[in-house]
Amino acid sequence: MRMKPLSPARRAVGGMALIAVLVAAGCSSTAASDAPPASSVAPSTGVVRTMLAHAVPANAPGQELYLQEVTIAAGAKLSRHLHEGTQVASVRSGTLTYNIVSGTAVVTRADGTVQSAEGPTVIELGPGDAITETATLVHFGANNGKVPVVILLAALLTEGAPVATPHS
Repeated sequence: MRMKPLSPARRAVGGMALIAVLVAAGCSSTAASDAPPASSVAPSTGVVRTMLAHAVPANAPGQELYLQEVTIAAGAKLSRHLHEGTQVASVRSGTLTYNIVSGTAVVTRADGTVQSAEGPTVIELGPGDAITETATLVHFGANNGKVPVVILLAALLTEGAPVATPHS
């Protein structure tokens, strides 16, 4: 695993980007979707994805903004995938085993330490840890623990794209 500290300037930019995405998700009432928040369950994978908010921001043409909570059951593993845009996620509870197949992610630890993780590698994310994923990051998560992993995430994706695009 190769983890390298980021400069204070990159940490500040990453923090501002996270705040901007979360504020936009919470404040974008004029662009909000008419669809009510929904939950989707993938019984075979033990993953529940709950849509908390969805918007089509006027200042980001061709993009859709999502705020979701994802719960991964003990022993569950997601398939390899990527996101057609940028996603930021924070682990609320449990320990996520995060597998980077290819690409680079920015990891912000609960203590504020910011690092870059380049694939292929496996890292563990615990409560308060966050990760920023870009469109070129191929990855998957797993819950190797005995309690559910709960993740809060915001994603700015290409309009019409699935929330996760399978990758072989």
